[in-house]
Amino acid sequence: MSNEVINFSINLDQDSLIDYFYTLKLVSINETHVSHKSEFEKTFGVKIKSNKVGDFKKEIAGKVPSETHVRTDLIAECDKNFPIIKNLLDNVSKSIHGIKFGLVAYFLQKTGEDVPMHQDYPYRKNSLLVIPLHGSKRYNFPKSNAVTYYKNGGEYQILEPVIMNVMESHAVKNIDVDRLSLHIEIPNLSIYDINNILL
Repeated sequence: MSNEVINFSINLDQDSLIDYFYTLKLVSINETHVSHKSEFEKTFGVKIKSNKVGDFKKEIAGKVPSETHVRTDLIAECDKNFPIIKNLLDNVSKSIHGIKFGLVAYFLQKTGEDVPMHQDYPYRKNSLLVIPLHGSKRYNFPKSNAVTYYKNGGEYQILEPVIMNVMESHAVKNIDVDRLSLHIEIPNLSIYDINNILL
């Protein structure tokens, strides 16, 4: 199995997931909360005042080895108890025993706005279940030719659910259509842990 991306099979109601997306407010990723700030500060021996991603990146520039580019993604955070989300998380829990969930959010990447090389930590940690959303009956969004690639690794066209290692540097190129996906953070399990659980 890969230490970058693992295919993950799960039954989904794509249309209902997209319905829920349209009820939520989209914000810039730069306005969102840094989930693992305290741990990051301890790891690097720094104190950071900022709690928002955009300000945090400006503040850590030059203090620690980290990519500090500006991201253009738009995100909508989910209520984990909303029925369709809760049902999805319950189903994932049946396949990956001991899993805990961090940030659950829709990510919208607009046409032409490729994602530069980055690591997700301390914004997200360890692993990420990515569910591309195209619809099934009521929605029919085109599938992107975008490629997710790792700095020192492989290239992947993500058109079906996968679990990604977000601790290694990665990027996305050739975003040729608006690209909507649901991201489910798995902060307590590394990609190696998940590989072992799914064996």
